[in-house]
Amino acid sequence: MKTDYAVKPPPESWYSTVCLKPPCIVGRGSESPAISGAQTNCHMAQSMRDDSTFFILDPQSSKYLIWMTFVSMAVVYNLWTPILRQGFREIQNGHDALWIVLDLLADLLYFFDVFVQLRTSYLERGLTVLNRAKLFKRYVRSRCFLFDIVSLLPLDLLQFEIGIQPMIRFPRFLKAYRAWEWKVKVENQSVFPNLWRVTNLTHILFLGCHWFAAFYYLLSEHMGFKDTWGYPKPEGPTATVARKYLQSFYWATLTLTTIGDIDSPQGIEQ
Repeated sequence: MKTDYAVKPPPESWYSTVCLKPPCIVGRGSESPAISGAQTNCHMAQSMRDDSTFFILDPQSSKYLIWMTFVSMAVVYNLWTPILRQGFREIQNGHDALWIVLDLLADLLYFFDVFVQLRTSYLERGLTVLNRAKLFKRYVRSRCFLFDIVSLLPLDLLQFEIGIQPMIRFPRFLKAYRAWEWKVKVENQSVFPNLWRVTNLTHILFLGCHWFAAFYYLLSEHMGFKDTWGYPKPEGPTATVARKYLQSFYWATLTLTTIGDIDSPQGIEQ
C-alpha cells in the first residue's frame, strides 16, 4: 500500500553540520547568515567546554607526578622531623624560626593538594570524567577528603599555651596515603622497579629505627638516665646531640633486631 508520505532521514544538527564537518571555502561576502551564526554558536560551545575543563589534571600526566613528588616530600618531612625534634630538644631549641618556616611550607603543600584533588580527573566505565561537579562530589565523599581535612587541623596554635611540642603535628601523618600513591606511580613507571621497592623498604626500616631511637632516648630521660639499659647520663662526650641520636639509633636497632649482648630489661617501661 502506497502512501503520500516518505520516510525522511532526521535532519543534521547545527553542531554536526558546522563543527564536525570541514568548512567550505566561499568567496568574500557570500557566507550564509545561518552558517555564520551556527559557526559562532559552535565556537561558543567549544569555549564553554574549554572553560569547564580548565586546570583538570590527568592523574597519569607528568605534571601530576611532579606535584605528588612535592606533596610526598612534605609527608616525609612530617614523618621524620617532629619525633626527632621532640626527642632531641637541642635540634628544636634555638632554631624555632627555621622549623616554623618549614612547617608552614609543608602545610601549604597539604592545603593546595586539596584543590589539586578537586580538579583531578578519573575513569568511569572507561571514560575520563572531566565534569567539575562530579569531581567535587567524588572527592568530598571519599575517605581521602576526611584524611586531608583532619591532617590540616591547626593544632600548632596550641603551642602558644603549652609550649613547643613538635609532636602535636601528629594529624599530618594521615597524609601518608599520598606518599604511598606516589610510590606506586613511580614504581609503575620505573625502569628498575625492584630497585625502587628495595629503596622504599629500606626507607621504611630506617624510619622505624628513627622513631624507636627517639622513644629510647625519651624513655631514658624519663627514668633519669639512671639505668644501664637506657642512655647514659649526658655528660662529656655523650652530651652532644650527634652522639645522643646515633647511640640511641644503634641501641634501638639492636633491641628491635635482638642482635648483640644487651642488658635485660629491669622495669615495666623497659
